[in-house]
Amino acid sequence: MFASGRFYRTPFGRRWLWPPAAVLLGAGLGLMMLALSPTLVAIAAVGAAFMLFIARVPEAGILTIVLLTSGLIDPALLPQLPFGPFDLNLPEVLLLFQVALVLAQALAHAPTALARTPLLGPGIWFLLAMLLSSARAVLLYSADLFFVISRVRIMIFYAMFFVITGLVTTPQQVRRIVGGLHAIAVAVALVAIAQTIIPSFPMLGIAVDTLATAGRSYEGVLRVSVPGTILVYVMFCLSVSSLVCHHRPRWGLGLLRTVTLGAALLLAFERNIWLTLVIAVGGLSVLVGWRLRLRMMLIGVCAAGLVVLAASTGGGPARYVEAAGERFLWGTSPSTVVQDRSVELRVIETGHALQTIRQDPLLGIGIGRIYRPPVPEDAYWRAQSGRDLRYYVHNAYLWVMVKMGIVGLAPFVLFYALAVGRGLWHWRGLGTSWQRCLVVGIAIGLAGQMVSNVVSPNMIEAPVLVIYPVAIGITEVVLSWRTVRPDDQAGFAAADPQRGVHSGLRKGRAKA
Repeated sequence: MFASGRFYRTPFGRRWLWPPAAVLLGAGLGLMMLALSPTLVAIAAVGAAFMLFIARVPEAGILTIVLLTSGLIDPALLPQLPFGPFDLNLPEVLLLFQVALVLAQALAHAPTALARTPLLGPGIWFLLAMLLSSARAVLLYSADLFFVISRVRIMIFYAMFFVITGLVTTPQQVRRIVGGLHAIAVAVALVAIAQTIIPSFPMLGIAVDTLATAGRSYEGVLRVSVPGTILVYVMFCLSVSSLVCHHRPRWGLGLLRTVTLGAALLLAFERNIWLTLVIAVGGLSVLVGWRLRLRMMLIGVCAAGLVVLAASTGGGPARYVEAAGERFLWGTSPSTVVQDRSVELRVIETGHALQTIRQDPLLGIGIGRIYRPPVPEDAYWRAQSGRDLRYYVHNAYLWVMVKMGIVGLAPFVLFYALAVGRGLWHWRGLGTSWQRCLVVGIAIGLAGQMVSNVVSPNMIEAPVLVIYPVAIGITEVVLSWRTVRPDDQAGFAAADPQRGVHSGLRKGRAKA
């Protein structure tokens, strides 16, 4: 506890302060165990130690939040912290703690990427608009408080953008975060693949159904829906970018990682994901030079070879390849799309959403309120989850406009547009190939997701939406290195969380 203070590491401190501190700490823990449960005290001590560790190594807290929201761990198994009439889960506690660290850094005037990013204003504006919309829904329209809070608890993870840009300062931290994100995404992908191989073994948070497209069913072909699919999507784009743009000795491992992530996206059988991935990878081929295009062609030939090999083996792999090709070609044709019930439902939603927007285009109707009459499918969802989907809009932009009006949609679109635009505009001017592939890979992944969210509101409703602010924050941190003044270098070293938050705060105050 005293290790971060220089005074306590002096001979005087070790001789006269450490022993009394140890006695007081031990006596305090002993008294707490007598008054409370020893198990509770042990959990509290471990939690306090973990918080201190996160304060010194913030990337550990960031990756923990992504891991806990990726679907690999059952939320019901996570500890809950009472907070008034609500219980905060562990990712929310970690988020609030790290936001408090960001505020402490700001008060100490420690130089970080947060102070230089143009996304700061839209990010704060969007969160304030979300809180305003929630308050209006509850206070003016008597919406269900707990349901409104459940929607807010998902979107509040956009505050992770401030955590990344406020606490992450060094290339080593960014490398650790990106490596951890790749590891989590690969784990999610492997779970999806394993669920396909062993469908009788239920795995956490994964829905497995027989594939059906516009009324046509494919026996023996399973569609695997994983909560962390959008995490896999973004990291797949980054992995492709790394293979194309970054020279590394472990190219084979990168290719294996890309194939694993791509296989999980294939098994999701989501046409919007496939189409936007084609757009994203095609955009990357336009951005890079002809030599890198040749490398992309080589990667494409390898991928095509794997597909042909799978199709030629017969049995299960061949059925999946055939179903994927048919769903992509036949399933996206206009004649098929107009017969698809899911498309018909989206058309119904769009009509009612546009009517609702006309009622209050400025502020919207409020988060959690219903906007359309029931449809037959609502009975199924009510039986599954106890609530129908009359509040739900498949188009993320219409979702924000209906619930939060122009006040919410403007910063939402601006936040993402600036993130993608800045990445695509500045990536060539970065100093290393690693930085360039990182920024352009995230930019094309976000651009693909911006298109995908026209039919699937992952930017609003998915618990793992935390990957969006994390990825955008990483981009802004890397771009901020282009604009660091020489006299800021010492400040960045002082603010390096690996040396302790207290060190950065102390030097920030001295500089101020």
